[in-house]
Amino acid sequence: MIFPKTAVTVVAAMLLILSAPPGLAEPSQRPTLDLEYDALNGLDRALRDLVDTQQTGNLTYGIWQQDALIREGYFGPVNPSNNRTVTDDTIFRIQSMTKAITAVGILILTERGAIDLEDPITDILPEFEDVEVIADIGADGEMFTFRPPRPPTIRQLLSHTAGIGNARPSYNPAETAMFRANMLAARTIDEFIGIATSVPYIAAPGAEWNYSVSSDLQGAIIERVSGQRLGTFLQEALFDPLGMRDTRFFVYRKDTDRLSGVLQNREMERAFSISEGAHNSIQSQTYHEGGHGLYSTQADYFRFLTFLLNQGRLEGRQILKPETLESFSINAIQYRGRPGAMASVGRRQGLGFGFGVGTIEDSVVSDMAAPEGSFYWYGALGSWFWVDPHNQIIFIAMTQTSSGMESDYIRESMRMVYGEPTPATTLYADTN
Repeated sequence: MIFPKTAVTVVAAMLLILSAPPGLAEPSQRPTLDLEYDALNGLDRALRDLVDTQQTGNLTYGIWQQDALIREGYFGPVNPSNNRTVTDDTIFRIQSMTKAITAVGILILTERGAIDLEDPITDILPEFEDVEVIADIGADGEMFTFRPPRPPTIRQLLSHTAGIGNARPSYNPAETAMFRANMLAARTIDEFIGIATSVPYIAAPGAEWNYSVSSDLQGAIIERVSGQRLGTFLQEALFDPLGMRDTRFFVYRKDTDRLSGVLQNREMERAFSISEGAHNSIQSQTYHEGGHGLYSTQADYFRFLTFLLNQGRLEGRQILKPETLESFSINAIQYRGRPGAMASVGRRQGLGFGFGVGTIEDSVVSDMAAPEGSFYWYGALGSWFWVDPHNQIIFIAMTQTSSGMESDYIRESMRMVYGEPTPATTLYADTN
């Protein structure tokens, strides 16, 4: 254990400036968006249609502005054994929407003085001491490596710029090796770390952004520093203070009637199935996955996002200091000392990454209509969210489908709220 070392008028322009994310310059004009119930009819129909056309088995959504609920929708049954319509307390596997929560867990430890974001991860995860970086790959798949000038920092781990790969079939042999070692089925976090350190970094620490297993390693850091299981730490430090009563790494048996089913492809047909393996007797047999392991509800996740939007404050209580969260939703990818994008081509063009969330750097280039400075993420079973600090908007959609949906609904839902992406008002300071 390591110790210390409905219609709502948007607020006036000055208040928006004061509530804007850190790092934004003060522009000469700020656009405002006044959400109205009837203007969201198209959004409501489109999301209902996802269930009616069997692209998913159920869906809940809510959109809020300045803490006021503007519109919500609940479509489809909870699961095959519970035909009641889903509600905001239906429990979903939120998958990678876990990442933002785990990142906040790390920030809680920094506020307590237990860690510093510039600390090397090897201070807490010494298993990474001898990990090298891939320099080249031979025709036979042999990996040629070199010693990195310095180990990754905790900040780089938070922003997925630590050089660590993902466990997936890939052109990169290190990632393929982690996949073949069945890394995501590891029974303990030590086993998980053992696989992660048995392969080289796929890039030098700090050199580039790569979607990775870094959030699971953040969970390991929390456990080692706090001396608690990840779920216990988050319960005491975050979920209880925020009143997130249904968010945890398992579902109590008494609550399984509220657990959403999952739409799956079975023998060329789609089947809405019971979500298995969620109760504690099964989940307790494995480590708590900081990257994708949580169950939550729309109601709980709204409380979490409100806490973030309000700079660590919820219902009059300051749970984290604003300065602790100031880097959370700011693009942390740096190239030559300037903010960079996740990738220069494809669907991630014009996007950055903060601590467990994507950031919108250019609405037009990224084809994401929420304004620059907004942050977002999604889960593998279809749920998604975004937060727009400029207009004080929170959007959440919860659903469970492993079959995939026909459209990119994070972009489609933004377009139904904001219209087509438009060139940015100059929000960032001129750095030329």
